[in-house]
Amino acid sequence: MRIFSTRPTYASLVLAAVLFLGACAGVPQQPMDPLLDKVYRSSDQTEISREQLLEEMLTADVIYLGERHDNPRHHELQLELLQELVARGRKPALGLEVFYLGQTSTLMSYAGGSGKHGGVSEDDKDTILRNVLGWGGENRDEDWSFYGPLIRFARDNDLTVFGMDLSRSIRRRITRSGIAGLTNVERSQLDRTDLDDPIYSAYMREQFVHGHCGYSKKDYLDRLLENWLARNDAMAMAITETLKEQDGEPVVAVLGAGHTQHNMAVYDRVAYRKPSVRQVNLGFQQVAKEPRPAKDYLAGLKFEGRAFAPNHEYVWFTPRSGESQGDLCKKYLKHKRKQDEKKKAEKK
Repeated sequence: MRIFSTRPTYASLVLAAVLFLGACAGVPQQPMDPLLDKVYRSSDQTEISREQLLEEMLTADVIYLGERHDNPRHHELQLELLQELVARGRKPALGLEVFYLGQTSTLMSYAGGSGKHGGVSEDDKDTILRNVLGWGGENRDEDWSFYGPLIRFARDNDLTVFGMDLSRSIRRRITRSGIAGLTNVERSQLDRTDLDDPIYSAYMREQFVHGHCGYSKKDYLDRLLENWLARNDAMAMAITETLKEQDGEPVVAVLGAGHTQHNMAVYDRVAYRKPSVRQVNLGFQQVAKEPRPAKDYLAGLKFEGRAFAPNHEYVWFTPRSGESQGDLCKKYLKHKRKQDEKKKAEKK
């Protein structure tokens, strides 16, 4: 059985466009990265076929599809892999980080009920669902184009679909006040494993400083870490609780790749809650601006004397998308300056 369709691949279409534009414009083009659309196993740094990857996925209880949220190709591949699992007779539940736990009932009402009712156009069904989820308006059209097809596929194939993350409001509260600053009612919404890993926490603080463009106030980093761990706990709880109802069928978790990086975060917490679980950690990896060998992406991590696993067990290389870190940093630091100035003004 062929796993993927015989239509032209995304990479081949991009290559054709590059060659065409280069020929027309007469301008030298950067070479196509040879890793594009290839899949590698990190444990032995070996390229594998897509069919081999799918065979690994078919043995798993939990399958992570780690994405960059704004990369269209990542979402195309997620849908393809979900389709192939169903084509192979599996009935996976679909967990989505971009929706929070409390939106699960809305997603299930659509997937298992109102989304199937006749007499209403597909566009109207989508509009109703988007409005209830808070995803209405043209400014969310691109976001919906990424996740809407996954939800519709779940509906059409009678799959469970659920939100995994904490709500934006409680995440904001933790970042501003820390867990100690929450009310009892707010804390009751958290499902904490209290896993304590000082070296991983130190590593994440370093990542937060890098990701926040050098902004490194200790109390702020502490609150970011609390928020990060609380979110990972919430997603691990959602995954393991859904597994209990799956009767041997897997859970497919669509989430930011950082939430399973080095087999930590959500991955680690799911294993803590269910030690016998079989997990497959696939990360969609954007290629660098200049071609680099696969081994540069697949190496493990050493931090403070500890060896961590590679970023992901399996890596699928994709084109780049989204803004550069430099552009994001300029926006972030401008935002932080405004926040700090506002706080100073409020204290006067």
